[in-house]
Amino acid sequence: MPEILSRHGHSVDFFWDDAWRGGTPVAWTDVRSHDVVIMFQSFCLPDRQHFRESHPNVVYVPMLDQFGIWQGPIFNLSAFWEPFQGSKVLNFSSAVHCMTTGFGIVSHFARYYQPATRLLPPPPQGLHGFFWLRRELQLPWRVIRKLIENTKFDSFHIHLATDPGTQPPELPSADDIARHNITTSTWFENKADLNALMERANVYFAPRLEEGIGQSFLEAMCRGQCVVAPNQGTMNEYIVPGVNGLLYDNHNPQPLDFSDVAKLGAQARAGALAGRASWEKAEEDLVRFILTPSEALYVGKYQHASWGAETSTQPHPTLAPVAAPVQPQALAPTGLRRLAQRYAVFKATRFIWHPMIRLARQIMGR
Repeated sequence: MPEILSRHGHSVDFFWDDAWRGGTPVAWTDVRSHDVVIMFQSFCLPDRQHFRESHPNVVYVPMLDQFGIWQGPIFNLSAFWEPFQGSKVLNFSSAVHCMTTGFGIVSHFARYYQPATRLLPPPPQGLHGFFWLRRELQLPWRVIRKLIENTKFDSFHIHLATDPGTQPPELPSADDIARHNITTSTWFENKADLNALMERANVYFAPRLEEGIGQSFLEAMCRGQCVVAPNQGTMNEYIVPGVNGLLYDNHNPQPLDFSDVAKLGAQARAGALAGRASWEKAEEDLVRFILTPSEALYVGKYQHASWGAETSTQPHPTLAPVAAPVQPQALAPTGLRRLAQRYAVFKATRFIWHPMIRLARQIMGR
């Protein structure tokens, strides 16, 4: 995202908020003069009720996996989304996009695909699997074993590099190792060594039950591999089972049919290439959404602060990706909004005068 914004002529400053681990938070005063404040993945609650009272243009970028939807029905999220009323959300998951708009918040949906990689030479005949065992309590080998129960793989590699703080993995049995010709690895200092192992496979088993975007399985799709994944987001937002990959019920895994993995992998790559072209084509819309002040998207709904001299006057806007505790300064409503709040006659006739004002603003480019 910083590269995209810089490419469009904007200056991007970085702020790292360490308050979540007892460190120093980002002072809201440090970013008040920026044209946009982007809170990427994490955020700190504002001191007042809404972010719009702290800055006129706040963009929040959530990730699907932070909500834990794979665990089943989630708790009431109205309190979570309340501070974002009147601000903007950039979503890389259609599920979170629907959730956001359902709470009355402006959302821009963008489906990301990575740049195209070289087409790998086909692996030797047969089935060759790869699985990165990251979280034993969520997606262990025994689930993968169930999926391939009726199929013999010619080779299968398991990467045993678990996430920090997770339980040690349960290794395949001697029978499993012999039947599927299983090899294992642990941590690599050089990612190229891991990539070389993954490129030998034609079936890639997704390592997590839920993803924010899903860079790992998107890489596999771009390589032309058949991705096998839980029927959870964001995997099920990219994969149509039997068309460009395979999905399964992680609560009740059943043996899968691997007879068409070459065709599924080819479709996955074709979709990834088309998706990348669409992502690049939509770049200007993405930048326009980020730069548009929130008030323009909530005309007549929320009172936004007017920063006057504090607003940046640079020819190229400066954007601040930041997760910061904020110090809102709520301003009293002015002009017609103030009249509409104070006098019943203005409130009762709003349906007459407000559309005219909105049209005038559109004509004037405001």
